[in-house]
Amino acid sequence: MRKNQIKNATPFITLVSAIITAALGIFTIVAPVEIVSVVFVDVLRIVILLWATSKMANMFSDGKTTKGIIFMSIVTIITILLASFMNFTISALNIFVGIIAIALGFVRLAIMVYLISQGNSGVFRNLISVLLCFTFGVLLFAIPDMNFGILQIVVGIYLILYSLTMFGDFIAELFKTDLAEDKIKRRVHFALPNFITAFIPNNMIGKFNKILEQKDPNNAMMIDEKVVDGYNEVNFEVLVHMSKAVLKRFGHVDICIGDTVYSYGTYDSSTNKLGGMISQGTFIVVPKDRYINDCLTKQGKYVVGFGMCLSEEQLKAVHERIDEIMSETVPLESEYEKGLKSGVSEEELSKLEDPASRVVRDMGGKVHTVVKGPFRTYFAVSSNCVQLADTITGKAGIDAISFNGIRTPGAYYSMMDDMFHRSNTRVIRRTAYLEVGKPDENVSDEFISAIK
Repeated sequence: MRKNQIKNATPFITLVSAIITAALGIFTIVAPVEIVSVVFVDVLRIVILLWATSKMANMFSDGKTTKGIIFMSIVTIITILLASFMNFTISALNIFVGIIAIALGFVRLAIMVYLISQGNSGVFRNLISVLLCFTFGVLLFAIPDMNFGILQIVVGIYLILYSLTMFGDFIAELFKTDLAEDKIKRRVHFALPNFITAFIPNNMIGKFNKILEQKDPNNAMMIDEKVVDGYNEVNFEVLVHMSKAVLKRFGHVDICIGDTVYSYGTYDSSTNKLGGMISQGTFIVVPKDRYINDCLTKQGKYVVGFGMCLSEEQLKAVHERIDEIMSETVPLESEYEKGLKSGVSEEELSKLEDPASRVVRDMGGKVHTVVKGPFRTYFAVSSNCVQLADTITGKAGIDAISFNGIRTPGAYYSMMDDMFHRSNTRVIRRTAYLEVGKPDENVSDEFISAIK
């Protein structure tokens, strides 16, 4: 196990970042299109070159010198072409953003249809999002040469809104409002775009792979901690999964209290539709050690935990929300449990690989079907694992992700990581679970109580 003490960003840094971001947003809106387009392309070129330089350095460290030189040469030529053919670059950028906007419009439309079918709230808000996304996307896609001004205004407004989140963080840091014992009211974080945050778990996979290549046994679990006077005991944890499987690269989110993990997902695979995009909502309760061990050794995942020190009142509110969710469920009998009752041989039972059976047999957990409430149907882009985790952490006053995008595990990771790096928040520990040994077969009385 490797343990590090980290130095947190000061409120002054947060304030400066907010001012710069707001200034960039105002400049983007009021400056002439010709100037903004040149600056935009130059910034794009710099970002591409920095990314490519990092990639090339990794290739060099892996002994792929020739491949790295060729890669960097190609990227350099591309960045030169971006500046040489400015009009084409702007048109291509408009088309790209237009396609993203239209795609997001279809996603919002699917969410709206789902909400109508389930009788849930939020239909009007998503209808507005659908209209805005389609209008914006069609304009950019259909007339790419004439609409950089539209994109310019949208980007400027976005930067200003994002700066408001930073200003809010500065005020929270200055007055230490996130450390209030009775803090229940949440602040909303204006999230980064989904096309950035959605791939954070995927990017972390590469980072962790490189760490484990060092064959250092101390890297099996890496703990980063920060010093917050009076707050040094973790009693609540948010777990963010990063899967090595290509189709699961967007990640997953759970919550953990003590040695008990609560997870929402598609554990009843017999009800899956559209490849698991839609399913019967299921909620599992499992021992933490056995669950994480299974994630790492059998599911090909890494797990990052953000540990918090909640007040008694906040922790009580979290337990009450979990009890409320559990009251909307009924126990699900897995194929493994059915087989035990009917006398199926141990050999046959050991071959069962459906998620519910694995939870019971391999992890010693319990599976529950959600039969009422907003989570009775799992929908990957709406009522998903992040949404449920957010409803639980919200009872502790933990900040929420804004509705400007789909709530992805990457967006939640980004928000939690930001809270960890700020000085005066209750997120005091970040643990990377990369490799573990055989967990303790015994479970605590707390877990036994949780599954009853």
